[in-house]
Amino acid sequence: MGLGLAITKDFVEAMGGSVSVSSIYGAGSTFIVTVPQFKAESSGNFSTVNMSGYIAAGTQNDNKEQVASLAGISTSFIAPEAQILAVDDNNSNLVVIREFLKSTKVNVDLVTSGSEAIELCNSKAYNLILMDHMMPEPDGIETMHRIKEGISSLNRTTPVLVLTANAVGDCRKKYLEEGFDDYLSKPVIREVLLKMIRYYINPKLVTEVTEPTEAVAVDAPDAVIEKSSIIDFEELGKRFDSQNSVINMVLSECVTEGEKKIPLLRQVYEDKDIARYAVEAHGVKGVMASICANDFSERAKKHEFAGKENRVDFIEEDIDGFLEEYREVLDYITEYLKKRGIMVKKPVSVAGGDSTESVERLTALAEEALDEFDADKALKIIDKLLKAVPEDKRAKVEEIRAYADDFQYDLAKDGLEKL
Repeated sequence: MGLGLAITKDFVEAMGGSVSVSSIYGAGSTFIVTVPQFKAESSGNFSTVNMSGYIAAGTQNDNKEQVASLAGISTSFIAPEAQILAVDDNNSNLVVIREFLKSTKVNVDLVTSGSEAIELCNSKAYNLILMDHMMPEPDGIETMHRIKEGISSLNRTTPVLVLTANAVGDCRKKYLEEGFDDYLSKPVIREVLLKMIRYYINPKLVTEVTEPTEAVAVDAPDAVIEKSSIIDFEELGKRFDSQNSVINMVLSECVTEGEKKIPLLRQVYEDKDIARYAVEAHGVKGVMASICANDFSERAKKHEFAGKENRVDFIEEDIDGFLEEYREVLDYITEYLKKRGIMVKKPVSVAGGDSTESVERLTALAEEALDEFDADKALKIIDKLLKAVPEDKRAKVEEIRAYADDFQYDLAKDGLEKL
């Protein structure tokens, strides 16, 4: 019993609980195990308690409960030596994560595919990995397995949290059984993200700070007072702490990404790749939810599930209207940003043009690749740029390349803009 009791004690304490004992000589001993649990407010809430002792919320309606259940974990910290990898095929989601984590000073590598994540994990050790589930092959589940089980992987024991809009009921159980260490519901809430990171990274990397790391608005909250039937700006303002610079950055990325997504949705549908159509519609659903374009997010959800259930008739009947409304949302955001002096960067076409590409064109292409967090593409373009620039600028381009190769995208983009 001695060894079994010791093992039990370790497990219970890992869950934040305790083991106590009372004995009566000649009669026996009573062992009492106490483990903290959290009571859901209603039977319709699908929250579950995992071994870290908190409730992970599965829907947007659960966010307040999730924040409350993480109340004991501080968001006032910095971790400048921590290394985190975020994987998501939608750039706007990566922008949100990057902006949410700036105050913590953690080092974040951002990639848009499972293949890139696997390659990085074979060459660099991380303290935590944030993994989107629904991506084009390999998806998040396969990517996680290849990272945790790969012979060459340096991250076989690194905690991996799945980012998902599907963390309800059996889906939650499935993610944990697959091998994910935990899950974060989309759209990601800043406070929950910081608390999850604070919990999972090595405490030795964390420095508590006396000043809260909550973001503070320094500009007029014009986004909050905007009235729109397309975007709930009041909710959007709360989501991003009324930081208009961040709101505008995310909205701009949504437009840039959407300009590519509309023709892509049309193309995969015409190619009868309905499984891929479902993945792309899922991405639209998540991005629109993240900017509080809730009605259109729900419409995208219908297309996602139509693709999953192979209901091609529904897609065929609604795709024109669906993509037209997508265009209306993008046009509305573009006009909203234009009124605030922000011009959305349009995707740069790689088709056509001279065989000898100009410095201006290569610079624009490199900036676009960095905006997409596509390091391989950016490095290939910068290599072309090295050959195209005058001799006196090559040292600067080599410096830009080093920044891009080290995933310091902001510094690389700054260098390109000054080139």
